[in-house]
Amino acid sequence: GAQPGMRSDGTEFGLHQSARYIPDLVLRVFPGRKGYPDLPNVEEMDAALLFADVSGFTPLTKTLQELKGPVRGAEDLNRILSSYFEILISSFHKHGGDVVSFSGDAMTVIFHEPGQGGLQRACRRCAQCSLDILAQTSNWSLKDEGLDNKLTLHAGMGAGSIRAIQVGWANEKSKAASSLRDTSAVASTGERSTGGHEEFSRCTVVIAGEPMIQLKHAEGLAGSEEAVVSKAMWVHLEDRKSTRLNSSHPRYL
Repeated sequence: GAQPGMRSDGTEFGLHQSARYIPDLVLRVFPGRKGYPDLPNVEEMDAALLFADVSGFTPLTKTLQELKGPVRGAEDLNRILSSYFEILISSFHKHGGDVVSFSGDAMTVIFHEPGQGGLQRACRRCAQCSLDILAQTSNWSLKDEGLDNKLTLHAGMGAGSIRAIQVGWANEKSKAASSLRDTSAVASTGERSTGGHEEFSRCTVVIAGEPMIQLKHAEGLAGSEEAVVSKAMWVHLEDRKSTRLNSSHPRYL
């Protein structure tokens, strides 16, 4: 297969070409660097988190395979999935969200604003985004495809202090290649090489912190086409001039 950073035809696939597929959280560590940053890289911040989960892809997959066969069914599923996710991702970006992970049919999105009052602003953007994606997908239909299947969305949200940890690992071939490059660089310049495209075979972002527990709990309470806010996040959404807050339970939007 192609080496990391290279297409199967041998042409380069640089950072500027792949940036649209990489979280801003990751891209921020690259400016001014000639190679990969040192990993793991840890960034602490206050943020609002959104977990959006899509239901209905499993029965849709079965229907498409039965009607069109495994190959054509898989092609149509990929096209439908891409169309649906494009709606979600466009809304995430419109509201300033950063998609940090995909897990099956679900996505985790970070909303972060620096400075005083930043967490409250991030929570409001996160909540507004959840309402936006529910509105945009509520009438989404596959009737044009001749299918009665329905895809539905539900979401959970939390907020507070998190750690965003970028981790990466290399396979043995990559490690050997990096070692040879580093030895050569030390011998010729006295400096250690930054490595290169082969240094990491995979990098990913891991989010840690109490808001992830909130997120799991809120998402579990959300029914079809519902968004649930944790009580910790609701504090930042409340208009104290007009609303009395009972923060003992998560809130449904």
